[in-house]
Formats: sequence, C-alpha cells, structure tokens
Amino acid sequence: MKRAQRISTLALASPNELDDVWKMVESEPRFQWITTPEFASTMVQGRVTADGQPFNLGEVGITRCVLQIADTEVVGAGYVIGRARRRATLVALIDAMTQIDSEISKSLLQAISKLPEKREARRRTKEQDVAESKVSFSITSAGIKA
Repeated sequence: MKRAQRISTLALASPNELDDVWKMVESEPRFQWITTPEFASTMVQGRVTADGQPFNLGEVGITRCVLQIADTEVVGAGYVIGRARRRATLVALIDAMTQIDSEISKSLLQAISKLPEKREARRRTKEQDVAESKVSFSITSAGIKA
C-alpha cells in the first residue's frame, strides 16, 4: 500500500479503529509540530458517472497537521474530515511511524491493511439497517378529472 493510500485509509477509519492501531505503539515518540492541527476547508469533487466530467460538489471541513519525529527526518501528515484534532494527530503519527524501518512499522502496516475490510463491513451493516426501515409509497388515482 502506498503512502497516500495509507493516509487515506487511516483518515477513513473510525475513531475506535484508529485507537486500536495506535495501541500497537508501546510508547509515543517525541515529535515536533511542523503544522499544528488546524481546521480548514477543501473543495470536494463529484462525478455523475464513473467516467463523467468532475464537478465541484461543495466544501467540506477538515483537520490537518504535519509533524516530524524527533532526531529524524521522518515527517508524518494527517488529514481527517471534520473537527478532530486528536484523530488528525494519530493519523500523522502513524504515518510517520510506518516510514521507519522497524518491527512496529511492519505491525502497523499489517493493521492498516485490514482497515478497508472493516470499513466495508460497516458500510454493509449500515446498508442493511437502512434497507430494513425502507418504506414504499404508491400513489393511486382518486378518479378526479381536471
């Protein structure tokens, strides 16, 4: 999995899933902020079909940050939707930790690789919940003539 995919996967993880991944790190590394967690907005694009022309759907609020692990040149970036400083920080820390060649890095990468499957399971569960509450309406004519 490439770095951009890892950051995206982490950003889409639930807070509990992100905490579970972070628990694998025995002690939080020392780091310096390059950009402290800040709120911003970014334009979201959509498409009518998979190969259709992109259009600007609207803006969405994000929290973003960049940090550097102390005494190294390793930099981690975190971006999440909404106002979530802690989640953005965890994404950045995990991103940085996966760039260091170590056993913990391998464990983190393995845990991250399982997150898309968990996200899909959440989506299916939500889809089933919605389907169970579906209400069908039908319109009948009352024989009124105009």
